[in-house]
Amino acid sequence: MTGDGINDAPALRQADVGMAVANATDVAKATASLVLTRPGLGAIVAAVENSRRIFQRMTTYVMNMSMRKLSIPLFLSLGVLLLGLFVLSPRLVILLIFANDVMGIAVSTDRVTPSPRPDRWAVRPLLATAFSFAAIVLVLSGLVFWAGSSALRLGLAETQTLAFVWLVFSSQATIYLTRVRSHFWTARPGRWVLIGTLVDAGVVALLATQGWLMAPVSLTLVGGLVLVSLVYLTAADWLKVRLSRVRSPAPDVGRAQGLKGDRMT
Repeated sequence: MTGDGINDAPALRQADVGMAVANATDVAKATASLVLTRPGLGAIVAAVENSRRIFQRMTTYVMNMSMRKLSIPLFLSLGVLLLGLFVLSPRLVILLIFANDVMGIAVSTDRVTPSPRPDRWAVRPLLATAFSFAAIVLVLSGLVFWAGSSALRLGLAETQTLAFVWLVFSSQATIYLTRVRSHFWTARPGRWVLIGTLVDAGVVALLATQGWLMAPVSLTLVGGLVLVSLVYLTAADWLKVRLSRVRSPAPDVGRAQGLKGDRMT
């Protein structure tokens, strides 16, 4: 709804998005959700495009937060219940929170393209997708911990470091996995997302190999976890695209669209 007069104020307040034009009265501007500062209606297009970009970034953020809330606490709990030990030390849990928050901030500036049609929240498909990715990460986390403690015969402290590095790397991969609906390489991420990945992964690798704030592990093991993360990203990305095409058979134009609510895998 657009309006400019006092008589338009009730409709501007009642509308989902009430917009007061540039020459509107103070009453209309006070009740409107959006006030146009320039003559004409062209600014409405910019407002819609920006809101859809924000929606896509929010979808990526919610997807990643849901995946981490499902996988990491369950991984820690199963370690205590099944193995009777902490798969991560309290210090590593704190470092993991900081590492994940760096990328959570960077996602808010990601480069996205506004969707061609209106978006809407669909919580069930979103949570189903997050649960699927969380299940994959949980299984791989268990395999990494088993490989460190049994196959490689590392001590508990070194195995905890290995699990910590894997959880950071897998969180990085999940961000690139969920930020676009098509294959992850079809849309270039934002500058701060790339910088956040380099800083996050670089600092974590440095801490792990040098033994700062955690037990040291070899650079070879850290490189191996990078390869495991890439395999996880590629395999999950292939599954994501296949399921998306089954649910939405329309051809994918390769735009940098976030996983939309009603088209979530």
